[in-house]
Amino acid sequence: MSSEEAAADVCATCGEAIKGQFVMAFGRKYHESHLVCSECGKALGVGSASVYEHEGRLYCQEDYDRKLMQRCAKCKVEIIGEFFNVFDMPWHKDCLMCSHESCTEVLIGQDIYYESMGVHPYSSDKPIYC
Repeated sequence: MSSEEAAADVCATCGEAIKGQFVMAFGRKYHESHLVCSECGKALGVGSASVYEHEGRLYCQEDYDRKLMQRCAKCKVEIIGEFFNVFDMPWHKDCLMCSHESCTEVLIGQDIYYESMGVHPYSSDKPIYC
């Protein structure tokens, strides 16, 4: 058997030889009992709706969302799809609005001032203004 064939029969989690049934995920083989979330240990694959991978680690949907999805700097809700990067943080378009009571200006493509033109870093409890 070539070294490539031998490597193909090794579990990606434990590195031990696979004899008998195995599962495939992201182009790698696993013992059935070793296809688990790297955060919570929940069994993945058979009977499980989703398996996610990031940097070689496997995740269930809940842990992938919790750990890896970007969250809006203002509302802290996960960002799916388009977002804007302001103050080196991701924002939903609707959350990036002027903090003046009577203003509904979306602050995309404008100069933004925060905390009455202060110079401290932004945090979600401080207002931003157009």
